[in-house]
Amino acid sequence: MHAFPARYFDGVTARPTDVEIQIDGDGVSIRELAGGRVLGVWPADEVRLVERPRPGSALRLRRDSHGAERLLLADDRALIDLRANCPKLNRLHGGFRNSWRPILIWGSAAAVSVAFIFFVAIPVLAERAASWIPQEVEDEMGARVADQMAGLFSQDSEENLYCSTPEGDIALQRMVDALRDKIDYAGVVSVRVVPTPVVNAFALPGGQILLFDGLLDFAKDAEAVAGVLAHEFGHVEHRHPLKVFLKNAGAGALLGLLLGDVSGGAIIVLASQLYLRASYGQEAEREADDVAIRVLNESGIRGGTYAEFFAQLRDKHGGLPDELALFSTHPENEEREAHVRASSTGRGSVLSDGDWDALRHICDTDAD
Repeated sequence: MHAFPARYFDGVTARPTDVEIQIDGDGVSIRELAGGRVLGVWPADEVRLVERPRPGSALRLRRDSHGAERLLLADDRALIDLRANCPKLNRLHGGFRNSWRPILIWGSAAAVSVAFIFFVAIPVLAERAASWIPQEVEDEMGARVADQMAGLFSQDSEENLYCSTPEGDIALQRMVDALRDKIDYAGVVSVRVVPTPVVNAFALPGGQILLFDGLLDFAKDAEAVAGVLAHEFGHVEHRHPLKVFLKNAGAGALLGLLLGDVSGGAIIVLASQLYLRASYGQEAEREADDVAIRVLNESGIRGGTYAEFFAQLRDKHGGLPDELALFSTHPENEEREAHVRASSTGRGSVLSDGDWDALRHICDTDAD
């Protein structure tokens, strides 16, 4: 039987004890060098290597059933005796079998908790928080988000995120004025055109509405654009954009905590990008449709070409491509078309031919 010098860590205190160990068929006996006191005996089938032995490195041993106890041996010749007497020495990860169940349970619980926060708690809180947000805070948030969104789509320089010509600005304002006072919204409504060929439009918090130049090119006439704009006014009236953005900002903040980035700027960017993929849900879309019909009727604007807008989309694209994000989550276009046709009572125009032409060319650089 050989004796080997070692250092013993009892797993309770950080201070090691200089010991001498003896290895035999019963296991490893640990005796204090200073006083000769026996500190313990590790049964042979409980002795484990902490890591694979490496030439020139100390051996690290642990006792399988006693968690934090450790032995550090500088003399690697002890490995011969250990292998001869300790049958389970090389089970490096034997302790994992005793811990995988709690890891799985707690990991699953954490995953369920995160899912609950994402899909239940955050949407409910966002719905309630929308009524608590002061108008000036919503306005500031909306302005920041609008610039972020425009920057994602604009084909112009960062200094020219929005289209503008004198005649086009006047025509757009005339359309907005014809619709604005028909909705129940206390804040300021701002409508701007983004220079991109994507057929899209959406409302943002704070009454910010972005029309894409591709929609102006695609629309048959000014009344179709007015219908789309009235629909976005419906979202503004019901504060749908703020609710969706708060939900996504909450999701962004949670992701920031999980990923280690909780800066406000990162949350705004992430929430803006999530907003592009957000769905209001069919109930919210129908609410916005109902507002659009009411606004068009009260303004005396014919809704027929707005109804035809859906048929035009269907005829041109068949199904709805991804870039038509405005319509991809809405109720079926045939249903909406029939509803608008059946409910519209207006017969008038929203813009003169000259104003419509000016609005359609608001993004043309040579329009001045």
